[in-house]
Amino acid sequence: MCHVCNDFAERTLAGTLPAPHGAIAQLVERFHGMEEVGSSILPSSTPLLLQALAEAHASAGFVFGGLVAGEGSFVVTRKSTPYRDGVVRPRFVFCIKTADRDGALVRALHRFLGVGSIRFEQPPKARHQRTITLTINSLRQHHAVTIPFADAFLLP
Repeated sequence: MCHVCNDFAERTLAGTLPAPHGAIAQLVERFHGMEEVGSSILPSSTPLLLQALAEAHASAGFVFGGLVAGEGSFVVTRKSTPYRDGVVRPRFVFCIKTADRDGALVRALHRFLGVGSIRFEQPPKARHQRTITLTINSLRQHHAVTIPFADAFLLP
């Protein structure tokens, strides 16, 4: 075990841990061995840390926004069964398809969004490259993730 874990174990056995202040504070206390200072268990640099994390998240979002702008597509197709009155039911599909060598970016975008499916395809000809495709088909996922992502990270 590391010295932080050892310290935490010793303090737990000795009963010198401060009273719990919430789940995040408990995690910080556990994993970083911080002492309670006044009423706050977090160090004074925490707002800067949270700001840095938010900026990093936004930066990653804009990188993925560039990937979507360059390689992504949003198409409207039709579902196989129409509505009862015969009107065509639209199906909205968001897709990014790139060469497998860019697969790390596509998988990172998939983790960033948290929705969709990834598929690998073998090339139709020997001289072509294998491809990776990220697809989002669900209307619910479009409303929850795809559209807010586009609003936040794509240029108008």
